[in-house]
Amino acid sequence: MIKHLADGTINSGEVFHIAGNKEVTNMELGYCVAKALGIESQAMQFRHIDEETVRPGHDRRYAISSDKIRTLTNWKAEVDLVDGLKSTAEWYKSNLNWIRGV
Repeated sequence: MIKHLADGTINSGEVFHIAGNKEVTNMELGYCVAKALGIESQAMQFRHIDEETVRPGHDRRYAISSDKIRTLTNWKAEVDLVDGLKSTAEWYKSNLNWIRGV
């Protein structure tokens, strides 16, 4: 990003949405997070929930586009969602002392 700021490709303060290429529902994302945390069996009990009954009219997913950052900087996701969540969960588990100090 610094290179792109320096060469004028992007401007300071510009907003970018950064996302991978996989579209998932909120429920699927919650399940992926639970799996990454190693509590998949606990999350399984919620797989049968009828989302429309629980929260009528709620958003099933939030879709964002990374087109702008891809176009201007040639950025691309290098880690898929599940692997990224797993490595993030592992990092947090390994750095609890740091987290407590924040």
